[in-house]
Amino acid sequence: MKRLFLYIFLVLFLNSSNAFSDAINDYIFTNLQDDYTNCYCYYKISEEGVKRTKTSLKDEAVEKLAEAAERSLMGAFEVGEALNMKLEAMTARVKISLEIMKKEVDEDYVNISILIDKYGYMCRDLINDPKSRVDYWRQKYSE
Repeated sequence: MKRLFLYIFLVLFLNSSNAFSDAINDYIFTNLQDDYTNCYCYYKISEEGVKRTKTSLKDEAVEKLAEAAERSLMGAFEVGEALNMKLEAMTARVKISLEIMKKEVDEDYVNISILIDKYGYMCRDLINDPKSRVDYWRQKYSE
C-alpha cells in the first residue's frame, strides 16, 4: 500500500501544473477508485463463496480473500479521499458494484467463474502492482 500512496502522490503533485494533467489525473484516479471498489466486492463475494465450500483449504483461502478485500477497500478509500469523494459516494459505489456482481452470477456461487474471469486477474494485479493499473488508465486516456 505504501507504494500506491507514493505513486499517487508523485502523479498528482508532480503533474498538476496544467489543465491537461488535472484532467488525466482525474480520469486515472476516478477509474482507479472504481477498480479498487470492484475488487473489494469481487473479493468479498469470493470469500463468501469459499466459506460455503467443504474444501480443506477453506480457512486459508478465506483469510487470503479477506486480506485482499481489506487492501482493496483501503485503496478505494485512499483514492476516493484524494478525489475528495464523500464517504457516502464511496459507499454507494460499493452497493452498486455488489448488486451488479450478484446479478452477473444470478446470486449463485456456482457461477463465480464469471466474476473470476472478469475481475480475477485485474484485481490480483491491482493489489500486487498498483502502478501497472495507473499506467493502464494513463494509456487508455491517451487512446
